[in-house]
Amino acid sequence: MTTIQTSEITNNKIVRTVREFCQKNRETGAWPSSEHAVRAIVQQGEQSPFASAILRYHRRVLIDQVAWDACLARLSQLKTNMHINEVEDAKEMSRKIKTQSSRVHHS
Repeated sequence: MTTIQTSEITNNKIVRTVREFCQKNRETGAWPSSEHAVRAIVQQGEQSPFASAILRYHRRVLIDQVAWDACLARLSQLKTNMHINEVEDAKEMSRKIKTQSSRVHHS
């Protein structure tokens, strides 16, 4: 695998600096591709859904690409499941409204 010089692969981890991570994402068309976006996510700290992919070594911030991709997949799956639940809830509400409106008699 060809990566920028400071990247290293250990224990199924691809660890990159924020700059390298963003450069790789720009090359592949992946999100996020701007350092500003990644640093905003890093600033969220433990509240960030990507916290497990953010590594700190003194002042240096590193991104574990494998963990980041896993977090992104998990969030995508959650969003899909939430959307399915929202659709089912909307269908149920629609059924209730139709049932109620059929009972209303206009004089």
